[in-house]
This record gives sequence, C-alpha cells and structure tokens, in this order.
Amino acid sequence: MHVTRLLPLLLLVLPVGCAYPIYKQLKPGAHVSVHDTSGMPISGAKVYLGTTIYPYGDEGQTEVAETDASGIARFYRKNEWRTESVMMHGAQVFVWRWCVAKAGYQTYRVSYGEWLTTKLPIVLREGVSQPCEVHDRKHE
Repeated sequence: MHVTRLLPLLLLVLPVGCAYPIYKQLKPGAHVSVHDTSGMPISGAKVYLGTTIYPYGDEGQTEVAETDASGIARFYRKNEWRTESVMMHGAQVFVWRWCVAKAGYQTYRVSYGEWLTTKLPIVLREGVSQPCEVHDRKHE
C-alpha cells in the first residue's frame, strides 16, 4: 500500500498528543568560505550559525567558528533522537541563519537556505561592522 494512503489512517488512529521518536537534525554541517571583494580569503572572521526553532520562534543555541588562514570556518552536523508528539501546532522545525563579522568589514547576514542554494564564498565588503545577535549565554 502506498504511504500517502496510510497517512490519513495513521492520523485517525493516533490520538492527539501521541509521542513518537524521530531522528532530527539540530545543526547542519558546513564549511563556510569567507573572502573579500578581490577574492582573497579573510582569516579571523567570526561566523555565527544561529538556530530558530518553530512553531514558537524559540531561539536555540548559536555556534561561533572563526575562519582559518584559508578563510574557512567549519561547523559539524549534530543529529539527535528526540521524542515529539502530534499537536495542533505541528512538530518542531529548525531554521538556521549565518552572520559573519570582522572589524573593518560590513556584517553579512543570510539564511542557511539561501546560502545552501549557492554555496558560493561569502563576500565581505569594507565598512563598519555590526555585532551579530547571539542567542547562547556562553557567547554573550
């Protein structure tokens, strides 16, 4: 039987609030390349990977990595088994965003999805740097 035919039956059988196990991606893995406008790698730029958890818009942890001499910041994927339940608001959805800052350069902000579609180097332009928002007390 096709899975889409089973889904309505499953939703009728499962009571609202029923808990189920799910293997969730809490943080994506990525190698982020940061360059200046001439294409040269920028070392020492702080790259922030921020997490927002919906449906309530809770701010998850923000991880910070610094670019190395080749302009690369590395983030390692984190998955976890969790227990979720069928509720009116739906399941938790994780959304990520980048913020890149270095003194002497304009701060760069982009959603993870936008960056994922291109994976081009993040280009910092000279200018005034603004602080990135941090949602984890250990980085404040």
